[in-house]
Amino acid sequence: MYKYALQLFRVYWQFILATSVILFAFDIWAATSAIKGLVPKFFVYGFLIFNFHFTTLKGIRVSAFGSIPPGGKPTFNFWFAYGLPVAAIVVVFFVSFNALNEPYGTSAAGYSTLIMLVAFGLFLALFGTMIPAATVGTSVGLRAALRRSRQSFWFVLWRLILGPGLYGVCLFSLVIVLQNKGIIPPEPQAFAQVTPINALWSVTITILGLFNSALTATILSMAYLHVEEQGRRPQL
Repeated sequence: MYKYALQLFRVYWQFILATSVILFAFDIWAATSAIKGLVPKFFVYGFLIFNFHFTTLKGIRVSAFGSIPPGGKPTFNFWFAYGLPVAAIVVVFFVSFNALNEPYGTSAAGYSTLIMLVAFGLFLALFGTMIPAATVGTSVGLRAALRRSRQSFWFVLWRLILGPGLYGVCLFSLVIVLQNKGIIPPEPQAFAQVTPINALWSVTITILGLFNSALTATILSMAYLHVEEQGRRPQL
């Protein structure tokens, strides 16, 4: 999965760089309100994740400037399948945070984040193959997703732990160490505060974070191929 994710990064490095710059701009634009940037960021991430799945499943690169191959555009079913885990994790986060807020005080965010990550992993293991299914135009129904999950639940779950989970912990630990050493520049709250240093840092950390998206897309696409195409390996 790491090999395939790195291949996706090699194939889409221009797209990933452009996406990281756009997300950096959205973060500054929405600095005064986190909700403000949710919708545009949802679609920016969605297009990139669709491309990751499409290339992993079909072996075809989607060009940002050239002609789009057949099936190379996200459909309504894709946005539904992609938005479902996003909506689920938002609900889990707010429910767990509110439930823990009073007894644990400032620790509530940490506990709720832990609950959120566990729930997100379980949700993806159960229903995550809906996203690659929607990418290639097959069924995204609940019955079909559960049928696939019976054969791919552990296949997905352990790879999520050893892939995005392990990588996320390492990246988070690196950021904490750099922050404690005072290396990380302050995040700009307005376009006037942007400097080459904080722009470079923000874009770099976004690129590193997007590798987790590539890992997750690779795992879910591999699980789909494992169930629906007799274990065929991605041909990138």
